Amino acid sequence: KELGEKHSILTLKESQLSKETGTKRTKAKNLKERVELLKDRIIDTKKSQETVERMEHDIKTIIERLEVTKADLLERISFEKEQEESWKREFEEISEFSRQANERYTSYLVEREEYFSQLEKDAISAIKENRELGEKYETLRHNHVDVKTKALIVMEHRLQLEA
Repeated sequence: KELGEKHSILTLKESQLSKETGTKRTKAKNLKERVELLKDRIIDTKKSQETVERMEHDIKTIIERLEVTKADLLERISFEKEQEESWKREFEEISEFSRQANERYTSYLVEREEYFSQLEKDAISAIKENRELGEKYETLRHNHVDVKTKALIVMEHRLQLEA
């Protein structure tokens, strides 16, 4: 009887121990799984952190390139503005030169027109004077011929009278 009681107590204790061992094994297994899960999460977190750091580095590199590009663009814009101002000044100088050349040419045309007008007046005046002189010359020549003719006639009469 005593042995039976001890046996049942031992069986009871064994079953309790077995349950506790099973529970502890389950807990240990669950803990192992959790540890593995946490390890995976830590690895994922580490990989994510590395990815974030890589992306951060890439972004910084891109920002640096963009800053260099921005500086280059600003320098180019500055150069283009200076170039544009230079071209504007040259255009204004050329425009002023062109305006002055047009004024001089217009002045030349007016002077030329006045000169040719004066030449025409002088030519008309010279032609009139030439005509008048020609008429006077013809009159004088005609008178001279008449005088010579009359002188010859008079000389002829004198010679006839003397003869």
